[in-house]
Amino acid sequence: MYFLRRYLIYIVVLAVLIVGIVATMRIYDNSVESETSSAGESVRLVQADTYNLAMYEPSTFNMITSMDEDVVYLNQIIYSFLFRLDDTLNIVPDLVDSYSTNSEDGTVSIKIRSDAVFSNGFNVTANDVEKTVTYIKEAGNDSPYYQYVSKIDNISIEGEREFTLKFSNPTSAALDNLVFPILCATTYKKGDQFAVGSGEYAYSTYEEGTGIKLIPNENYYGESSKLPIDIMFVKDKNSLPGMATMDAVTGFISKDQNADNIAEDKSLRCVSIVSSDLEYMGFNCKNSFLSNPNVRRAVSMAVDREKTIRDDYGSGAVISDSLYYPGFLGAEKDSGIKYDPKASTDLIGAAGYKDIDEDGVLEDEQGEDLILTLIVNSKNSNRTDAADSIAADLRSIGINVEVRALDDKEFDNALNTGNFDLYLLGLKIDKQFRLLNLYDEDNYGFYEGDRVVRLTKELEMAHTREQQSSIFRELKSELYDEMPYFGICYMNYYFVSSKTLETGDNPQFFNPYRSIGRWIWQKRVSTEQ
Repeated sequence: MYFLRRYLIYIVVLAVLIVGIVATMRIYDNSVESETSSAGESVRLVQADTYNLAMYEPSTFNMITSMDEDVVYLNQIIYSFLFRLDDTLNIVPDLVDSYSTNSEDGTVSIKIRSDAVFSNGFNVTANDVEKTVTYIKEAGNDSPYYQYVSKIDNISIEGEREFTLKFSNPTSAALDNLVFPILCATTYKKGDQFAVGSGEYAYSTYEEGTGIKLIPNENYYGESSKLPIDIMFVKDKNSLPGMATMDAVTGFISKDQNADNIAEDKSLRCVSIVSSDLEYMGFNCKNSFLSNPNVRRAVSMAVDREKTIRDDYGSGAVISDSLYYPGFLGAEKDSGIKYDPKASTDLIGAAGYKDIDEDGVLEDEQGEDLILTLIVNSKNSNRTDAADSIAADLRSIGINVEVRALDDKEFDNALNTGNFDLYLLGLKIDKQFRLLNLYDEDNYGFYEGDRVVRLTKELEMAHTREQQSSIFRELKSELYDEMPYFGICYMNYYFVSSKTLETGDNPQFFNPYRSIGRWIWQKRVSTEQ
């Protein structure tokens, strides 16, 4: 009996040793790096077998009608688009193999790539494009893509993969209207939550109230991951930093201007993303002082934007060299308007304004003090602080500025009646960056600039990628000369993730999961020493 017990003990010990060796081998096989040991634990980085995301549960996943921001983000990886937008927001072909444009009659002829296949094995055809356009048009303003598709008059199908789009008006035929997702029309039934797409991923399983799983699209024509995506539904996104610390969430987009501080506190990685949220200053061009473009430029040169961003926007913003998105359409970045109080004073002096009585305030040729009113909506504390900073900058060069912080109704009334000299405003711009309403008739500042309007309209016509870049370079130069507006900054969003995640291409404000198929994520695994 003694020998039997001892024999059994030997067997148990041997089994434990074998299991331990096998487990250790598995860890070492997948391990990339060993982190610092603490409290008797060794933390190793192991290649993840899934990506973990989180979102609010939407009312519907229907890509035609869902306005939910998280669903729009997912659409970017579930579906393919005729064209996508690159880092400069210029168009690049996605489903398109080749294309030609006719800006005079507003037509675009397209051939779909031959290797474009939906996740269910059906080829992507011209009929799928036509049906998708029809479904979005029928949804009207209930679709996030209607603003693009509504400009299309008709589609002429010329073959299984070839068709010509005709826009209702040649002046609204820009190719960046063709950035809507394409669904498989063969299997789609109106109102379906989970339409079949041809993007990197496909919908797999959905559990109401819990989450949804995505699997790689094996038919995807681009470089794709073999890892599935597990998305959990959360009630409060404020919990995401803590979840990311525990590797329960791989990464998430945050609009919190304190995101970088939160990430640092949680030992997370934080990548800033320039958003489309613009803060800018407008001028009343009917004001005798501000009607001069040289004076508008001089006023802009007196504003210390770097200080304003640091003090009033918590450093959560970037300066652009024009009113448009930084590096828009690939135009070369230049200094734009530089902070230069001396040059500002010289320009204003050349326009006839000097401090004649040496009281620190500029006077016009009749000896009248130069006093301007700057209006701002009192609801936005960052913006009201920025208005005070701008006023202080202008006072330092002799322009007496009175800041009026108004409630919603008062502010709108002042804007619409022109009861201001300067105004500070925020603008959330669609990724197309259509700014014609800032220069065309009925703009708040009564600006009139025929060449600016003409070039801005040109940007909305059917031109190639290269032609768009050329037109914008002209427009950018004209805007510098005219200075109808002064861009203060573009606000940042943030992509927060585990420090062990490599994303490759940086996320975009409208596409945070860009290139998710090439993400490399190493999860932390703890083992007792």
